[in-house]
Amino acid sequence: MNTTNTNLTAKALVNKIANNEVNFNLAIQRSNVWKDSQKTSLIESILKGFPTGVIYFWKKDNGYDALDGKQRCSAIQEFLNDELQLPEDFSLINDGKEDTDLSEMMFSELPDWAK
Repeated sequence: MNTTNTNLTAKALVNKIANNEVNFNLAIQRSNVWKDSQKTSLIESILKGFPTGVIYFWKKDNGYDALDGKQRCSAIQEFLNDELQLPEDFSLINDGKEDTDLSEMMFSELPDWAK
């Protein structure tokens, strides 16, 4: 078996999902079970630059089967599609110069540096 490490941006991942290049309908995958608080915690980790874990895909001729990471991918997709709002008590995020309040923002409302 050959393995490859690939780094994708959140936008590139969501584009692959939108283009039906990623199959999440495998017996090993749960249905979407994360609460919004879990989803926004993931988004916070991403915005702060924290590692969020490896997502495993099996490369196929017509795309990828997702072996792990459905909850994370779904949360990222929801946020980038403006289907998930950051909570009122969202922590401040530092842009390298100052702390910025992103509370209650949708992805489209974020400052460019955060996108």
